[in-house]
Amino acid sequence: MTKILIIASMLGRDGTSRFITYLANGISKKDDFHVNLLFFRKVDPFFLNKFDDKVSVESLNITGKIWTSFLTLFDRIIKEKPNICIIGFHQLVLMGFLTPLMNLFGVKLLIRDTIIPSLFHKNTCWIKRFLIKKAYSCFNKIIVQSKDMQNDIVCNWGVNKQDTILVNNPVDVSSINNTTYACPEELLNKDIFTFVAAGRLSYQKGYDIIINRMSELENTIPFRLLVLGSGELEGKLKSLVVSKKLQDKVVFLGYKTNVAAYLKYADALLLSSRYEGFPNIVLEAQALGKPVFANNCLGGINEIIVEGENGLTCDFEDADKFLKGLHKFMNYTFSFENIVKMTTTRYDLDTIMERFTRIFKVI
Repeated sequence: MTKILIIASMLGRDGTSRFITYLANGISKKDDFHVNLLFFRKVDPFFLNKFDDKVSVESLNITGKIWTSFLTLFDRIIKEKPNICIIGFHQLVLMGFLTPLMNLFGVKLLIRDTIIPSLFHKNTCWIKRFLIKKAYSCFNKIIVQSKDMQNDIVCNWGVNKQDTILVNNPVDVSSINNTTYACPEELLNKDIFTFVAAGRLSYQKGYDIIINRMSELENTIPFRLLVLGSGELEGKLKSLVVSKKLQDKVVFLGYKTNVAAYLKYADALLLSSRYEGFPNIVLEAQALGKPVFANNCLGGINEIIVEGENGLTCDFEDADKFLKGLHKFMNYTFSFENIVKMTTTRYDLDTIMERFTRIFKVI
């Protein structure tokens, strides 16, 4: 029996939480694996119902800064004595320094990174960057989500490629398509092409880019953009929309729990991000057969999007390239069936979980 301990900050509705739920449930179905989950923050009982009975879930109930509890976490890992310990979020990357000590207790320490480090740490001081670089080199393995992430870690952070494991994010195509979705009010009787964008209102997501591009368009390309999410730039982005006189074209709807319903009844997903890890929202849209119009940014977009088959990409920061790309996208006919089929073949939950099973057996 292989014991796996997965450590994460908290459990919510974000992409990392969804992946951890997929991973824990998927691996626990195998008779030769036992999965424990350990969270720093208190877990809302609502989310516990998402785990299979074979998955053990505990919390350290820490309310302060996470890094102050490293020793508590280390002690817990040693008492747990898992064969494999997976750090599920980047903020614990410095735990890599504990890998040699963990190995003495028979614990293999892995981290599943969720960001492209060079972009995420663009403004980080050199001392912290130096420590992170050293910590990366200590882990037994680093799980990365995309080729862009793998290339960055290898080329810019001194990690040997053989110490990385590339596994894309999964999506539960069957569950998404077998769910009944009520049409959101904003999409009832829509009479204009409608994009949906979803994600935290932050610099990374590039909402300012698409707002600026939309302000430059002529009315000959009519479409509306519904933005789902909240975040630190909400006030600034809403002010930008007002200043560009786009109140009737860009609508902020706030945080929504029924994102899939918006994706199902909208015409397409728009992704304006400056960078990603491997965007779950794109996989969810594709699982519903929706094409994606995306900024050609780092972070898996060039792996997911097959130009002209399940979406189109272009450089959103270049006004001319954006206009040409938008024209092409709006005049292209995508096949719902083909998009769902492609997504199932490449990223379906069972396929990705089988990949993880094979990896954990040989580490």
